[in-house]
Amino acid sequence: MTKSRWRNRWARLINETLAALPSGHGLADARKALRQVRLSQRQGWAYQAWLKEKRTALARYEKPQVVEEVNRCTINTRSLCRMCMHCHYRKASPRGLCFACRSKREIQALYPPTSAHARHGLGQTAAMRLPKPTTALPGTEAKVLVLIARAAANELLFHPHDARADDT
Repeated sequence: MTKSRWRNRWARLINETLAALPSGHGLADARKALRQVRLSQRQGWAYQAWLKEKRTALARYEKPQVVEEVNRCTINTRSLCRMCMHCHYRKASPRGLCFACRSKREIQALYPPTSAHARHGLGQTAAMRLPKPTTALPGTEAKVLVLIARAAANELLFHPHDARADDT
C-alpha cells in the first residue's frame, strides 16, 4: 500500500528533522525536536497524517515489547498464563492445577492449596481412624494430652463416646 502525498511529505520532514539531531540522541530529544516543527494547521487530514508519521518515527526509539514462550503459553505484559503444575499442558486455575488434574484426588493430594483461605492442618475427614473413647473431661490437662496424641497418630480428635462436662 502506498502512502498519501501528505504522509510522504511529513515522513521527509520528520527524517530531515531527526537527521539534524546529534548522534546518540534519544527518544526525549526526538520528541522535543518534532514538537518544535511548525505546522500551519493542527486539524484535518494533513494533521492526522502528521501524527501517524510522527508515531511511526518515534516507534524506532522505543524498546520492543518482550514476548517469551514458556510452557506453550505466550506471556506478555497484560496477561500471565499459568500452566498446570502437574501435566504442564493446560491452563491452570489459581490453585495451579488444570481441571483434569484437579479432579483426580491422588494428584490433588500431591499439591496442597496455596491460598491463605484454604483449609490447613489435619482436618476432620472420613479417612481418619476413629480413636478409643477417653474418660478425660474437656478442658483438663489430661484431655489436652489425649488430643495431642490423637493428632500425632492421625486419628479423629473427638470420639462420640468421649467423656462430656455434663457426665460428671
